[in-house]
Amino acid sequence: MNNAIEPEMIYQLVNQDYTFIDIRDPHQYNQLHIKNFLNIQPDQLLRDISTFSKSKPIVLICYSGKRTEELSRQLSQLGFQAYYISGGFQAFLNVQNDMYF
Repeated sequence: MNNAIEPEMIYQLVNQDYTFIDIRDPHQYNQLHIKNFLNIQPDQLLRDISTFSKSKPIVLICYSGKRTEELSRQLSQLGFQAYYISGGFQAFLNVQNDMYF
């Protein structure tokens, strides 16, 4: 299953009724993050996953996309519609527009 989303697609998704999760460390998140993304660490997300709706897609972002690629697979195996941003936050910075911060 290819659950990657290209960074350019954030523009079309960010205002959708999705759950957006940034798993970068709180310091990185507080310095700069994409609007509508919540900062939740992976262990906390997995611990609290039952509080999220399986009918609402989850979009994940990390710094490089590697951790969220694996995490999205785990969530998909649990029955969630889980996606990750290909290349992560650093890829998004290459296509960013200030209105999304």
